[in-house]
Amino acid sequence: MLLSIENVTFRYPKASRDALRGVSFSVPQGEFAVLCGLSGCGKSTLLRLIKRELAPFGELSGRILADGTDLTRAAAPSESSADLFSARTIGIVLQDPESQIVTDTVWHELAFGLENLGLPSEVIRRRVAEMAAFFGIEGWYHKKTYELSGGQKQLLNLAAVLAMNPQLLLLDEPTAQLDPIAAADFRSMLTRINRDLGVTILMAEHRLEQVLPLTDHVLLLDRGELLCDGSPAELAAFVHSNHHPMASALPTATRVYLALQNTLPGPDSSASGSSDTPARDIPLTVRDGRALLSAATDRRSPSGDAAEAAATGSETPALAASGVRFRYDKNLPDVLCDTTLCVSAGEHYCLLGGNGSGKTTLLSLLAGLKRPYAGSVKLFGKKLSAFAMGTLYRENLALLPQQPRDVFTEKSIREDLLGAFSRACSFADAKASASAVADKANADMLAMCERLHITDILDSHPYDVSGGELQKAALAKVLASRPKVLLLDEPAKGIDVCGKDELAAILKELTAEGVAVLSVTHDAEWAAEHADRCGLLFDGEVISEGTPHAFFDGNAFYTTAANRMAGDFFPGVVTCEELIRAMSGAGEGSSRATEVSP
Repeated sequence: MLLSIENVTFRYPKASRDALRGVSFSVPQGEFAVLCGLSGCGKSTLLRLIKRELAPFGELSGRILADGTDLTRAAAPSESSADLFSARTIGIVLQDPESQIVTDTVWHELAFGLENLGLPSEVIRRRVAEMAAFFGIEGWYHKKTYELSGGQKQLLNLAAVLAMNPQLLLLDEPTAQLDPIAAADFRSMLTRINRDLGVTILMAEHRLEQVLPLTDHVLLLDRGELLCDGSPAELAAFVHSNHHPMASALPTATRVYLALQNTLPGPDSSASGSSDTPARDIPLTVRDGRALLSAATDRRSPSGDAAEAAATGSETPALAASGVRFRYDKNLPDVLCDTTLCVSAGEHYCLLGGNGSGKTTLLSLLAGLKRPYAGSVKLFGKKLSAFAMGTLYRENLALLPQQPRDVFTEKSIREDLLGAFSRACSFADAKASASAVADKANADMLAMCERLHITDILDSHPYDVSGGELQKAALAKVLASRPKVLLLDEPAKGIDVCGKDELAAILKELTAEGVAVLSVTHDAEWAAEHADRCGLLFDGEVISEGTPHAFFDGNAFYTTAANRMAGDFFPGVVTCEELIRAMSGAGEGSSRATEVSP
């Protein structure tokens, strides 16, 4: 067995509960395994314990064996065999593409790990050339690493790790910051690495739509405990029958099948009312889902398009960019070219686009952090420059950056949040006493943290929590200023399905109060379900806008799995819930097939 986890329990210093408790499983040589679970369940902690060099400090019991080598045994200063074994045998790719790049050029990044292993120069050159060819890097081999897109950086991280010929590849939500096309390319490369090179893969992921069909073996963690260890279909049957929150993260084809299994044609349709679902019959892919739809709709003959949703935003212009142009240097091409975008009060607008298309740059211009050399940005009809020093960010506008760590400056999340809420309370009531401000700030902070389910991490250092937990903590700090316009850069990144629903509920409450929300996101499923309008940024311009139904319907990549699966069976359907409703009503007459609401 290549990897064996034996009764591993781990607790961080000063933590009130174990991050991992009695976890045991094994991964055979050549397998593609996925470690899933809600944010904070222990996925990242377990991966870092396996990668000995990144193991966090804390109380650890149990054993972690890789190819028979005990990676939990503390090595003496003169005993480095376990460390060398880990460096040579186990590779890891982290969630943030920026965090793993250490050199300034692509070719040097590919060679860096090999140089640290002390390999001969001819071996290094051969392996670097081989990896560059395998990953299609030749075209940007001599580029500076800072010039690469997010997708290119993550492919480079993967290639640099693979150049060291690891037996085991660990991945911690590696596509969280990639656009749909780059993410698909990355997953395709993982499949090739596993099948063509025989590399064993263990990937932490809570977005199961695209990864579950690729895997042999799935492990479900819940609050540090291993709940399920089996095939993808067995996991689907388990979370469905136990009403586990991860059931909402299953592939669309799987969710549709499980919701309608007793009414669909197939080998188990006769077992009407039975809660037992044969795991072998569960579809996992869009292809399987379309076959399911074909069989069902042949029988039910549905017709009609999904109803078009109307935008819910008011006519009040809260934030508007008109003819904006921006470049980072006068000798470089424009990143944004005559970009025009408008977000109304009470509207949630989701902006999509490829890595490197300029989405984050546009947010920086809208937030006043950068200035365009042409065009204008207005907040409630006033140019940003018209706002006095500091007033722009006091109950007017707030930005949640792509890297949530950037908003934290203190040693604990509690200190950071208390400072933010105290400033907001002082601004709201300048005459209040210091003690009144402190009490109000603490109460407001705790209420927000309870709303986001992050009260148990308040005393943690920002670097000691999971990516999803840190994302929610950063959102809490941004919301402390009570902005009328909220700019979010990848707000759903790293957050599990329950956290995404909670985030959407908060944003819905804010828009109901008249707040304008602009979210930059790669998560088409989340945008389709929760946005009022969507836009696509391409070649420096917002080239397409519309309601989710109009925007996503018929696209190949910038769309949802439900829309791909529905196709011409149910035109206009863009969410899993809509597809389930459409299929449920199809048998009651063709008119029911048109009653699909956002």
